[in-house]
Amino acid sequence: MQIARSVPLPDPFDLDVAQRHMHERCTIIWRHGDEVGVQFHAHKAANGAETGLAAPAPANDRAVAARIEGLEADVAQLKRQIATMRSALERITIDRS
Repeated sequence: MQIARSVPLPDPFDLDVAQRHMHERCTIIWRHGDEVGVQFHAHKAANGAETGLAAPAPANDRAVAARIEGLEADVAQLKRQIATMRSALERITIDRS
């Protein structure tokens, strides 16, 4: 889920998705920037048995692999930008000496 980092979330919390007529109890599993990973709580039947999770199916392996590949490309690009900036900074420092 994407929720602004500045928005505090209690743990656990109730998630309401009106368009899907969904109301679920969630626990925060991880938070990074504006992204939040949650785990849905199991429902209890009247007899106390768990009826299963209402969470959507987890992302498939291809989607996860594609996300990782994209993030790795982003990291490589950022490393190149840092190297370029360091080089420029070193030239500025040398020029002033």
